[in-house]
Parts: sequence; structure tokens; C-alpha cells
Amino acid sequence: MAKVTLCFSKSRSLGSALIRWFSWGSYSHVDFVTQDGRLLGARMFGGVKVRSYDSLHGSPREHLSFEVPSQGEADAILKSAFDKVGQPYDWMGIIAMPFRSSWQHRSKVFCSEYVAQHCRARGVVLQARVADHRLTPRDLRMSPLLN
Repeated sequence: MAKVTLCFSKSRSLGSALIRWFSWGSYSHVDFVTQDGRLLGARMFGGVKVRSYDSLHGSPREHLSFEVPSQGEADAILKSAFDKVGQPYDWMGIIAMPFRSSWQHRSKVFCSEYVAQHCRARGVVLQARVADHRLTPRDLRMSPLLN
């Protein structure tokens, strides 16, 4: 067995506070943690990118992992996620959430959707009750697969 680690975080920004408020969650963002300790995820500014762990600047965070059958499977999830570096952020999808609408743009993603899509593509369904394009960091955090 191997593990894939996620980093849930929040910041002091207004956007972070709004996401936490509308989703009733403790965290506003989720990233994959890469093998070398960097963060890989969809950011409001810059879309999908890799950044250093230090970029969290002491923000509250929590690491949770899920198991996959082999290191090859863990590597495949991260490789597919790395292949999307540069993909734009889905502003309209995130703005629509409080209105219970779906203004999803198929070629753009937000953080929790991005994580869920790459896991689902390799057979790991972190949250079956909510469609990937409607997932919040809170929804992912509540996955029974994470520990």
C-alpha cells in the first residue's frame, strides 16, 4: 500500500473567509502534497500550479492521506495532476456555489474539484455523494477514505 497526502489550508483573505462561510468548513483550500513536499493545486490567482510549502506562511493547515494499492498508483495520480499545471481557475464555478447553481466551465477547475477529478480518474472516489464540480474542501475533508 502507498499513500497520497492532501494539505487542507485557509488564509486570512476575504475569499478564504467566504469559502469557509458558504461551505460551513474549517478550510478554504486543498492541495496535493508532492513527493518532494511541494503543494500542487488550483489557486484563485494563477490556476493550477506547484508552489513551495513555505508559501502557506504559517496558515492553519491539516494533512490527511488516503491509501492506494501501490506506489505506482500514487505516482499516477500525481502525474495526471502535474499534467494539468497551467489549467485556469474556474471563477464562475466557485461564484455559483452559494447560489446552488452550476456555472461550471469544463476546461477550468477550482481546488477541491481538481483533487477529486484526478483521484476519480484512478478509481479513488473521495466523496461519492457530491459531484466533483460541486465539491468544497469541507466535502473532501469529510471523506471516509482520509485519515
